[in-house]
Amino acid sequence: MLIKMKNRFNIFLILILTITACKTPRKTANKGKEILNKHLEATGGKEKLRSIKSIELHGTDHFPQSKNVKHSIYIQYPDKYRSNIYNEELSMSIIYNSGRAIQIINGDTSLFNPKSKAYIARDGYIFFLAHQDKVGFEVQHEGQTKHNGIKTNKISLKQNNTLPTDTIFFDSKTNYVNEFYLGINQSIRFKNYNETHGIMYPFRYDYYLDGDYHHSSTLEVVKFNQILDEKLFEF
Repeated sequence: MLIKMKNRFNIFLILILTITACKTPRKTANKGKEILNKHLEATGGKEKLRSIKSIELHGTDHFPQSKNVKHSIYIQYPDKYRSNIYNEELSMSIIYNSGRAIQIINGDTSLFNPKSKAYIARDGYIFFLAHQDKVGFEVQHEGQTKHNGIKTNKISLKQNNTLPTDTIFFDSKTNYVNEFYLGINQSIRFKNYNETHGIMYPFRYDYYLDGDYHHSSTLEVVKFNQILDEKLFEF
């Protein structure tokens, strides 16, 4: 009788553990999507963000031990990107078009590693977040934590087993992105949110590599849904 009761208890315990294991990922996934949706609503609304087909950015990159550079960035959703960086000593462009990429430095052209659309995800992060459910990202809530001195919600985004997991910290009060970790060694802290064309957009990016400050970008011009010349992306 004691053995039978023991067996029944073990079966019951296994059932409880199995149910708990099945429920937990779904619960954290639902919480992650809830946080992501709150962010989309706080910055303009999912439909408005999804209606954006192009972004044009102009600003200045500030480096701690070298000269500042001006930059212009053009993104055509979903797979076209161009950045121009220049000062009196440097002229550099990176062009990404449908899986192929080149860089041009002071007139010299070479093939460039497209890095799985990392540049589109970085500079056009609103595309990345507004459309993440269409490209099969697994969204998980990793809990609440204090990050950069504020209370944040931490979520992870994973597309498949071959790409590193991206991690995003959302300000728990504003639901804006506080810091976005692209893979394991690069992160961006978004600051100075301002409304432009009905969308709350960060006008300062602080870039970190392996946890160390690298440089910051300040934006002077942000445009959405401009008709971009296709020649920008040709090579």
